[in-house]
Amino acid sequence: MKIRKNKSAVSEVIGVAILLGISIALFSIVQVIVMSYPFEPAAPSVQLVGSIQDDTIYIEHHRGEAISFSAQIIIRIGNSGPITFDAEDYKNELHIDLIYSDNDELWEIGEILSYNLSETNEPIIVIVVDSQTNSIIMNAKVQEGT
Repeated sequence: MKIRKNKSAVSEVIGVAILLGISIALFSIVQVIVMSYPFEPAAPSVQLVGSIQDDTIYIEHHRGEAISFSAQIIIRIGNSGPITFDAEDYKNELHIDLIYSDNDELWEIGEILSYNLSETNEPIIVIVVDSQTNSIIMNAKVQEGT
């Protein structure tokens, strides 16, 4: 009586090893592709409201995350060049005032930034750019032109 050896188990082990190798290679390729993209922080979720009263522009932080005072504020009056300043310029008294501030270097809910300007009938647009994410967090026309 002859004893036959069954060699089919070797091919199953080789098949599993090949499938495992392909899986690891594909996972590695996907990981390299995904990790090569630069991830930037998301813009802060915030609601700022702009208004004008008595030749003063008020920008109030209504809700959302606190904003750093390094945020850039751009005011465009009509077709003239933009007026650009940082929120922290209120310390330098450039016609800027921070109302209801708790002096913690953050622009938080309830704090109002004001900017004095001369009377004009031109349209006024206010843009606030978060410097940490380099994204626009407010773009509003606070006065219609006549």
